[in-house]
Amino acid sequence: MINSRQLILINEVKNIFGTVIYDEFGQAIRIRDNGKEENLGNHLEQVNLQHFRLLRLMRDYNLPAIPIEKLITYSNPNTIIKNITNNKSIANMVIHKEQLLTKVSNFTEKYCAACYTEQQLRRLSELLVSLHTPKKVDILKKFHVSCEQIRCGVFCPKCGALPMIYSAAKWNCTACGETSKAAYLDALKDFYLLFGKEISNRQVREFLGLDSRSIIYRLMKKAGFEQMGAHRGAKYILKF
Repeated sequence: MINSRQLILINEVKNIFGTVIYDEFGQAIRIRDNGKEENLGNHLEQVNLQHFRLLRLMRDYNLPAIPIEKLITYSNPNTIIKNITNNKSIANMVIHKEQLLTKVSNFTEKYCAACYTEQQLRRLSELLVSLHTPKKVDILKKFHVSCEQIRCGVFCPKCGALPMIYSAAKWNCTACGETSKAAYLDALKDFYLLFGKEISNRQVREFLGLDSRSIIYRLMKKAGFEQMGAHRGAKYILKF
């Protein structure tokens, strides 16, 4: 979304390869190399829904009216777009990324009068950022996996064997002989995706298969993870 004092531009970006055909129902149908058709949904209705939700939000927060334009931009330069019914809405809204600057220039020429003050524009932008909350998905619940089914330890980055053994300041694979100083980071990435960004020293030990609190402390410090709290209540913040 591009905000200005004159207008708001909703720009729905699609990274889709192949040939995309818009039919008489507004469906976007992709033709793959093998000739198989795939329904990608109705992109026009998708962006119209975003428009409707934005209008409702602006009304709920008593923000002034402002022109809103919509585009569906294909970012892959090799994508072929076909408008088989010559629908004018499709022709006006669906573009390749190379056309974006021209479209923006046309909009700025069309809408010259400012509808928002700088303060109102800042308020809208801050509101949109504050309301943007990524969807949280409980992966274990979604796929009906219990914590007891999670295999702990450090996988070998070369052969995939589990677990690697930590000795002499490195991780050693007993299956293929591979050694690594950073293999444990992949295991922590798995923990991050499964359980979240906070992890205690005890949880690190259990997940990596190590008994030493001091070794965990050194490994986490070396990786640059921030520590929150102190003593047994301390937790590390995983960032990748």
